Amino acid sequence: MNKEYKKRMNLAMDFISRNLQKELSLDEIAAQAYFSKYHFHRIFKACTGETVSAYIRRLRLEKAANRLLSDSGETITTIAMDCGFTSSQNFATVFKKQFGMSPKIFQDNYNSDLWAAPAPDIIKSEKARENTVFAQRSRLWIDLMKMPEFNVAYKRIIGPYDFVKANQAFDKMFTRLAPLCDIHTSISLGVVWDNPEVTAPENCRYDACITVPDSVPDSIETQTIPEGEYVVSHCEISSYAALESVYGQIFSGWFPQNNYVPADSISYEIYLNNPANHPRGSLLIDICIPVEEI
Repeated sequence: MNKEYKKRMNLAMDFISRNLQKELSLDEIAAQAYFSKYHFHRIFKACTGETVSAYIRRLRLEKAANRLLSDSGETITTIAMDCGFTSSQNFATVFKKQFGMSPKIFQDNYNSDLWAAPAPDIIKSEKARENTVFAQRSRLWIDLMKMPEFNVAYKRIIGPYDFVKANQAFDKMFTRLAPLCDIHTSISLGVVWDNPEVTAPENCRYDACITVPDSVPDSIETQTIPEGEYVVSHCEISSYAALESVYGQIFSGWFPQNNYVPADSISYEIYLNNPANHPRGSLLIDICIPVEEI
């Protein structure tokens, strides 16, 4: 797929993700991607492997599944309606087809044992962040913080979360952005769109992001990561694979003990160092999950 097609498809996918609670028409999605409404459905399937309707349905189901796992006290009907389903009966039918069980059974019997146990290579980091924008950091492992807005250039990867592929994407972006901005003061982030416990690995979306000035050439894909209140976990890990356990500890430990639930927005990771320059080869990462008070 050429760069222009990728850019336009990302616009369509992002528009869908941010409007799942609405009744979406093919015409308005096509307009977001600057494609003809008469041919967009074929283009979308050729690029993603899914029809537009199947893609929307899957994202709505995955969003609902994550809401069920958050244990926010919401009823299944409320979650279904908030995620764009017309009735709880319709939701229950398609949910069982997707996940092999009813929403209630899924919520009651989800096995979180793998999430609850700390991974052996996770170290609770108390190191201050090197970037001056975040020089003031709490010594707590998990903080509730007001995070700023980030304007970022990004490259999207669809498939299993893979730090090697992410690093390759960052290397290409740094090379491309070097003539346009001071990359030495830029911040590297990763936008994590999907929960791999819910979304099939081949469908997971990850955006490798680098902060850029507000004005960059149109050929550079950009997005805005919103400011807001986030629960931020400062961690030191020996491998990217250990992050899943950190996420698990946040959702199984921090959220149930505090008066917050995950907000309906994207989570992201801030990469604080180059592991090649760390004495133990560790990754220093801030996991940022948007929250709202109950």
